[in-house]
Amino acid sequence: MALKKIFKKFGILDFIILLVIALSILIFSKFIHHKSTWINVDAVAYGSVFQANSLHAGDSETEPSGKKIAEINSVDIQDSPLSGQNTVFSKIVVLHLKILADSVNGGGIQYKNQPIRIGSQIDFTFSSTFVQAYISGIDGSNNYNYVYKTVTLVLYNRWPWLADAVNVGDTKKDQRGYTLVKIIGKNASPAEVSNTDSSGQSVIGYDNAKIDLTLKLNIRAQKINNELIFQGYNNLSVGNQITININNASLLNGYITKIE
Repeated sequence: MALKKIFKKFGILDFIILLVIALSILIFSKFIHHKSTWINVDAVAYGSVFQANSLHAGDSETEPSGKKIAEINSVDIQDSPLSGQNTVFSKIVVLHLKILADSVNGGGIQYKNQPIRIGSQIDFTFSSTFVQAYISGIDGSNNYNYVYKTVTLVLYNRWPWLADAVNVGDTKKDQRGYTLVKIIGKNASPAEVSNTDSSGQSVIGYDNAKIDLTLKLNIRAQKINNELIFQGYNNLSVGNQITININNASLLNGYITKIE
């Protein structure tokens, strides 16, 4: 009865105002409402050995309300090319995780109101540590796919025990079971060194105490816009250097001489 009395007092203008308000609320809610869904992404971060070792599968990020918005599926830890230099960034951490992403108008996705694209910088605050990472892979993205390439890697002027530490058939897998690297060929020869003769001319000699180690590797790489990327951060191209840890050996700064 009370509502009928109130509506009787309303004029046409009042009803128009109410209609406009209702339509405005509907339109506004349409723009602010985002459909949330869990997606798998890969992210790469530089960090210290302590930070890297504090990250584990199952670590999660939550909102202040306690709602989970990200969870680590698995972690791969590699030595950084900066290892040995005067820096705390001695490790590269590759995170495989799922995040609660929002679909936005125009077909994009966001995480914590930040656009998610290949190369996007995203900060994660897990229970154990804070990580500033870069997105290297998104499930369902048609920007890349995985391919296997045969890569010839040469490690110049190394001690012979490095060759003894690796063998044909050695593999490196990630925590999801994918084979990242497999050694399919190995050859060691006396290290070539450049010397100067009595006339000042440069001549090639050999250091019998050291070796040049040539490895043929089968490598799983991302193909992104015709570029080959290994583990989210190494560009695979002839002439580039990469570091691979396999079978407890560190193949530090090997030169890529051939890609098949």
